[in-house]
Amino acid sequence: MGTHMKTTLDIADLLFNDAKKTAQHHGISMRALMERGLQLAIAERERRPTYELPDRSVAGQGLQPDAGKLSWDELRDLSYAEQAR
Repeated sequence: MGTHMKTTLDIADLLFNDAKKTAQHHGISMRALMERGLQLAIAERERRPTYELPDRSVAGQGLQPDAGKLSWDELRDLSYAEQAR
């Protein structure tokens, strides 16, 4: 894998003990187990599809000139006023 870097990890005792038992059971070093775990975690994140927000824009003229002075509640009420009828 090329060069190596020493580091210190602060992990829960239970997780460390489980990792140590797993490494021993499979006859591998803790280093090998940790490296493989990191490789899998990184690969999983890279495979996740990114969410793309659908375009829900509508045609219009944008905000009316006085809308900038309104509160969010007032803007919401205006937005849904037609549906209330």
